[in-house]
Amino acid sequence: MTNPVFGDAPQTRARPVVLAPIELTVSTQRAGIPGARGATGLPGQGANITRPALEPVTIGQVLVADTGGLRPASSLRPDEVDHLAGIARNSAAPGDDVTALAGGPLPVGSWPAGTALFLGTDGYPTPNPNTGLVQVGVGHSLGAGQLQVRLSLPIHHTTA
Repeated sequence: MTNPVFGDAPQTRARPVVLAPIELTVSTQRAGIPGARGATGLPGQGANITRPALEPVTIGQVLVADTGGLRPASSLRPDEVDHLAGIARNSAAPGDDVTALAGGPLPVGSWPAGTALFLGTDGYPTPNPNTGLVQVGVGHSLGAGQLQVRLSLPIHHTTA
């Protein structure tokens, strides 16, 4: 018999494969009316970066990655804003490990919910975007005692 796809190519027969029997139990239930949607949870924890502190660090400070570790950032130093690592999850003395949270909720601050926060001159988040030489959004407040970390691209201030 001629193969309709391959012309006169020889045909082979495959051997049958025998499978062991599988026991399957299926049960169905009658579904009711869908309920109301539940509350939206907090965003995930985000990325953590742990390195030695190069200077004294206090929880809640915005940190910059530098050679050998992390140190507080400042909106007065525009050359370092492209190296922001996140916001400090813990306080640390020089040489001790400090962890920066690059995105997600962090239990710090006392700003009203929804307040946009920016890098300040002292390394702490501030609601005033016009401090220093560069404007960098670092997150927003979820309410008293809770900050949503979200680093954004910098806007460099110019003087006329």
